[in-house]
This record gives sequence, structure tokens and C-alpha cells, in this order.
Amino acid sequence: MKKLFCLAAVFAVLLGATPAAAAESISVVELFTSQGCSSCPPADKVLRQLSKRRDVIALAHHVDYWNYIGWEDPFSSKEASARQRRYARILSNWSPYTPQVVVDGRHDVAGFKRSAILQRISNSLQEGDVQVLKVEHSSDGSESRVMLPPLRDGYVMWRIDYDRRHETEVERGENAGRSLINANVVRDMAQISDSDRALGEVIIDKDSLQAQGRGGAVVLVQQGRVGPIIAAGHVRVTP
Repeated sequence: MKKLFCLAAVFAVLLGATPAAAAESISVVELFTSQGCSSCPPADKVLRQLSKRRDVIALAHHVDYWNYIGWEDPFSSKEASARQRRYARILSNWSPYTPQVVVDGRHDVAGFKRSAILQRISNSLQEGDVQVLKVEHSSDGSESRVMLPPLRDGYVMWRIDYDRRHETEVERGENAGRSLINANVVRDMAQISDSDRALGEVIIDKDSLQAQGRGGAVVLVQQGRVGPIIAAGHVRVTP
């Protein structure tokens, strides 16, 4: 209970609100995965299940360091691998591994350990670790505005665009011959600009996202480039 009060108080100070006015909470689950990893499909399935929950933001970062073993993951990126390496340093891991789940930028769990992941999520929601950013929608539904809190130095805001679902026939490597289904695949991750921060909002053009085949966008407020996530907003383009 003491931890919950402290977290709510910190968030309230950052947003200029009172602890009693703290928003509802959500949990952010980041899976580091690869289509070239034979241990990853069970973790991909767990993430697909989590992506259906309204109190969870589920994101799949496809790393590129397994591409050399026979199959180049079409969704892999060096940025995903770099983000995982940064998490490894702050979470005291010897090295990155797949499948790895990071919950709220605070805890890591092997991606196939469903029960352990669910427990971490439950704890997060009960303690109010991640607050929900307010999202306003235009009358025609073409755009959404994610309202940003005023933050002191040391906090980083991210916008993450993702694809809702992909099914891939893997021809080579450890998963050769398998049809893999990936959910909420991160396709673009960028730090929110100073101009957007000054305006206090991020405008999500839903029509543009849909034209690109994206499933939605997420805004994260995080202590440093990686670290505890204190707030998040979610705009879905496809259900």
C-alpha cells in the first residue's frame, strides 16, 4: 500500500495533480522475440492472448541477432535489439535472450512463463505502476490526441506504431516449415519531439496508420530511454 501511495504521489507531482485524482492504471508488456528462435512461438502465443486485454498494452519487438542462423525475420530491427540490450543493463541480465518479456520497464520474465507474466501484470495493476494517458478522439474518428503530462528532465516519451497481426510461413532456420502468427509487431519507435511535448499532446492520424496497414499506436512515458514506465496511452486502429 505504501508503494502504491508513493507511485501515485510521484505521478501526481509530474502531472500537477493530487494523488486522489490519479488515473486508472494499465500494464505495458514488451516481448523480445524472433522468428528464427525455436523457443519463441509459445511466447508469441502468450502475447497474442494479452493483446486482447484492455488493461494491457502488448508489444512485440523482433530482434535481429538471430537472423544469421538461417531465417531473416522480416520484422526484425537493430532498434529492437538495442532496446533489449539497454534493458539487460538495467535489469542486471548478463545478456539479452529470447523470448524475454519486460513488464512496465521494471521486471523481466521468460516469455513462455505465462503464469509468471500474468502475476507481474496483476501486481502492476493493483499497485498502479503505469497510469493511463487521456486520449481524445475527433468527431469523425480520423484522428486521436494523446494528452502528454508536463515532465521534468530525465523522462523520455516514445511513440510506437505497430501492426496488429502477421502470419508468416517460415522456410528456413529453427522454425522451418512452421506458420508463425505474430501480434502487435512494433514497426516504428520514435522519441516524441520537443514541439509535441510543448503542445502537450501527440496527434495520431488514424487514417494514415490504417493506410500503412498499422494496427495502432502507443505513447509511453519512461524514466530514461529504458527504465520504469510511468504512463501510457493506446490508440487502436483495428479491433
